[in-house]
Amino acid sequence: MNLRHIWVLFTKDVAHGTRNVIFILAIVMPVAFSLVMTVLFGTVFSAKPKLGVADVGSSEFAAQLLASDFMEVTDFESQDELLSAIETGAVAAGVTIPDGFDDDLVAGNVTDLTIYMWGQSLISDRTIIGSAIAEDVLDASERDTPIAVNTELVGDREALSWQQRLLPLVVLMSVIIGAVMVPSTSLVEEKEARTLTALTTTPMTMGEVFFTKGMMGVLLSIFSGVMILSLNGGWGPNPLLLILVLILGGAFASAFGVLLGARTKDVQTLFA
Repeated sequence: MNLRHIWVLFTKDVAHGTRNVIFILAIVMPVAFSLVMTVLFGTVFSAKPKLGVADVGSSEFAAQLLASDFMEVTDFESQDELLSAIETGAVAAGVTIPDGFDDDLVAGNVTDLTIYMWGQSLISDRTIIGSAIAEDVLDASERDTPIAVNTELVGDREALSWQQRLLPLVVLMSVIIGAVMVPSTSLVEEKEARTLTALTTTPMTMGEVFFTKGMMGVLLSIFSGVMILSLNGGWGPNPLLLILVLILGGAFASAFGVLLGARTKDVQTLFA
């Protein structure tokens, strides 16, 4: 196998292949889908509920809400600022803590606490915020409740967001498009343009042609996979193992793409 022959064909494929629609889709499509997945599933379906708090006095109850780790709680200086944030959707709900609220709770006096909800907030966010406020009210009142509610997880105890669940699919899609479609499409186009026959009449062998096309698919699939994992923070504790999996997956997929391109006569048949 002549490395010079391989390098010449590889540089030619890089120069002309980047204008190919399949080559562009192999990079753009997985990255675009990854960005859409990050924006959609990373914020709408897995973000913490957002609560705004306007504390008129120095309330311990407001401090408890601000210390919540399962909500994003923002402190506002006045009720007007809080209502403005709710109207624009900056927070899903808001509550104004009146002056002397803590003393009224401890003394057992009847007092009102109004929760303002954004009209387009999710029902799940409203439920979580309402339950959190009710629980903090009981804690701040310093009273014992007649019942104790215990939470027990059933089934899968590890909660994964939709972004984490769909990430392997996006990586797999980038490997398939890059490693299978790019080499096979390149080989078929070489056949249709009759340049494949011209290549084999030179000192370059058919094995070197197949190796070069396959190497292009492997490198492209690894590049797309690394880019997607980096964009989504999906490297985990074993990044070297993931790179090895990308290399092996790209190699096997590229071998299948070369075989597919070698056995297919035209582009229509290839896509069919």
